[in-house]
Amino acid sequence: MVFGWGKKKTQQYEEDITSREKEIFLSEIPDIIKQLKSIKEKTVISETSIFRNKIKSNCDSILKTVGDFEHASIKSEDLDPHLYTILQRGKKQVVSTIKQECTVDFPDIISLNEVLTFHKLSSRMLKKIGDMVGRQSTVLHTLANKFANRLKDDLTNLKDGNDEIQTLIDNHANFEDKTNEILENIDKYNQSEKSVVVMNNNQKQMKKNVKDLSSTIQHDMDEIESVKSSKEYTNFSKVQENIGNLSVGMYKIKNDIEIQFTKISRPLNKYVYITSLGKSEKKLLEDLANNPFDTISKTSKQDITKILELVRNSVQSGTVSVKDISKSLLHIDETLEKLDSFFGKISEHNQLKDKLENDLKNYNFENLRQDESKLRKHQDDKSKTESKIKSLRVEVDNINESLPNQIKFIETSLNKISPILYSIKLE
Repeated sequence: MVFGWGKKKTQQYEEDITSREKEIFLSEIPDIIKQLKSIKEKTVISETSIFRNKIKSNCDSILKTVGDFEHASIKSEDLDPHLYTILQRGKKQVVSTIKQECTVDFPDIISLNEVLTFHKLSSRMLKKIGDMVGRQSTVLHTLANKFANRLKDDLTNLKDGNDEIQTLIDNHANFEDKTNEILENIDKYNQSEKSVVVMNNNQKQMKKNVKDLSSTIQHDMDEIESVKSSKEYTNFSKVQENIGNLSVGMYKIKNDIEIQFTKISRPLNKYVYITSLGKSEKKLLEDLANNPFDTISKTSKQDITKILELVRNSVQSGTVSVKDISKSLLHIDETLEKLDSFFGKISEHNQLKDKLENDLKNYNFENLRQDESKLRKHQDDKSKTESKIKSLRVEVDNINESLPNQIKFIETSLNKISPILYSIKLE
């Protein structure tokens, strides 16, 4: 044993492994792909050139075979004259087609374009020769079976070579698709990183806006508080409170009126169907039955009294049928007696309301309303901005979570088309 030999072999193996592994930056990949493409193209061109020469050699062999076939004689005395003519014509067609196709000038393979052009020419040549041989197979086997077998072998070799070129073209197209996918994903990754930078900058600006809005909101609130703490605003608020209290009083008046008229709703509704009143008076009767408070509020006492008395007379005379005449008359009389009170309360309420509303006109708090409007707007802007910050934060987190997967996908895809095992490191 030579001492150190085993150690040297191990070191050499480790160096080979190391040479096939490499750390790179993402920005280096386009140049690596460019190099891989160049190598791939040269390989396709080189291998296609070899197959071109083989195919050319096959063509020469086919021409020799067809030349021998052309000069082979046909013993006409052994054949029917008509069959002899057919075979002779078929032989000429086979010879003519093969000579024409196998003498085509193939381009020199110096680029991928020539690879595609050559493959197109060789495929067309194969098809035309194959079609002709297929049509004239009887002629070939009848006249010269040994030529048919030689031709079959040459065509098989020709097809095998052409199929190999097709495989090279397909593999290269697949390689191009993979490299384009890698470059697209690199662009997607770079765009994602740029988006994160833009969104982070937007968040910073939005946070500053929120801070500014907070200061503005505090200023708005201070301005509003200053106005509301004034004596003038206290008096204004008192007037507003009194108007609000009036609404409570009016609700009680309305409730009392509706309760009272509910007691006579049956005779009122029945009188609607038998009355000979005019259109406007009949409308007043219907409104009084359905909405007594609003009707009393906008109608004179005299008109209401007239309607109620007509209803009373109809109940008393039996024209309007009710279950208990005495009770209905009692309720109608009770309602007539309360009309003065109802109208008085409504009038008193309206007068007091008008007075308070006139008092309100003495105060001008337009600036306060504007300040409150600005406050609401600023608070809304702050809320919307905070919501946008939250959404951006989620979006940035999602993108950041996806970046390692994007890198891993690019790395895996690159290693599928490269003999070197690359690992991508972040810049």
